Amino acid sequence: MQPSFLRLGLAAALLAVPAVAVAAVALSPIMQSWNRTTHHIDDMLSGSAAYDQAALRQSVQVYITDGTMVASRISGNSAEARDFAGRFHAIAADSQAALHAVGDPALFRSRFTRITDDCRSCHAIYNN
Repeated sequence: MQPSFLRLGLAAALLAVPAVAVAAVALSPIMQSWNRTTHHIDDMLSGSAAYDQAALRQSVQVYITDGTMVASRISGNSAEARDFAGRFHAIAADSQAALHAVGDPALFRSRFTRITDDCRSCHAIYNN
């Protein structure tokens, strides 16, 4: 799996947000930010940019912060709302694991793949 899959779809991500309320958060700017972050990380993992641990930490922190914030603002008790929030919690948790692996490029790559898999699974289910 190539982490660059996000380059194809995050700009328009979550246009078909599930029928849950996401209080006071616009998802489109977050997805655009994640798209830029993914490009930055992809560049480092592909070797087209230097592998910069400090920059990677800063980049991965974006997923942790945003994922946690979005999950906390999803209201509703429906199965769909719980699933949607859980997907953002998973991104934040997998990002935290990636953050701890920044010092080991191979381990970081595998953990970053989990983040992109989380994104892909959400997009697959919520058609965006």
